[in-house]
Amino acid sequence: RSHAGECCSSSQYECSPAPPVQDPWNTFGNMADTLQTFMDYGETCYMFKKSLEEDFIPHNFLANQSDINAKCWKDVVITMIIAHRAFKLDFETLCLAVNYLERFLACTPLKAANLKVMGGTCLYLACKVMEKSLPKINQFLALFCEDGFTAPLMSYLERLVLRRLCFRLGAPTIEYFLEHFSLRRVSNKECPAAKINRAANALTAARGIAALSMTKYGFPAYPPSLLAQCCLTAADQIFQYDPWNRVHPRDCLGPLWQECMEFLESAEEEQHPMEQHLPIVPSTEHPE
Repeated sequence: RSHAGECCSSSQYECSPAPPVQDPWNTFGNMADTLQTFMDYGETCYMFKKSLEEDFIPHNFLANQSDINAKCWKDVVITMIIAHRAFKLDFETLCLAVNYLERFLACTPLKAANLKVMGGTCLYLACKVMEKSLPKINQFLALFCEDGFTAPLMSYLERLVLRRLCFRLGAPTIEYFLEHFSLRRVSNKECPAAKINRAANALTAARGIAALSMTKYGFPAYPPSLLAQCCLTAADQIFQYDPWNRVHPRDCLGPLWQECMEFLESAEEEQHPMEQHLPIVPSTEHPE
């Protein structure tokens, strides 16, 4: 999806304007403080998060679910994304919620009829972890359109999720790595404003790509750090930006990189009902 706008080619990269995408998922604000913190602690935090990510990846999380399939998964994640966008929540909230639901399903059999209720519960629990203020409960419950999905029921289910996840709610998510690699792009003190805008645009589009990929059952098969780099690469391709987020050798997983890129391409190519709810990006046509 696109609207009229300008983008840069390789020859224009240093001088062509890059209008910022106007979307709640464009969060490159207050860059001075953010960059200083990143330069002070970014690498240490990255190595710590990277060391944890495998512990929070629930491989084949539907393997023991007899009543839930890939289509059920897609439907519930679409509902979660719609609710997330309606309340303009932090993208990290969505990432955590999807991770909570994956991990819950990996250890707890569930009927397909109850999946949407559990998705809503995981999203609201993630709101409590990430958001400064919570959505109004009645408005939130209404978006899931489930009879009997009440505040007391959700409170009970939250406690169940907490026990099943052993209260481990701080999972390293694709959002953390998207922000890390985006900040790495602009961490040079002399970075021009146009380059920061391009990084913000790529980050916004990468979040949209990540959201699409979450609806596919194979999403958690790849480490969040790898998915983040691949989503940013795909975003660069959409905007026709130079591939200026070079992959550090320690982060490159060889054949898995190409496999992950193909997975993202398959997610983008589907005729997807989520497109209307994702960020609009400028067209990739060059100005004449």
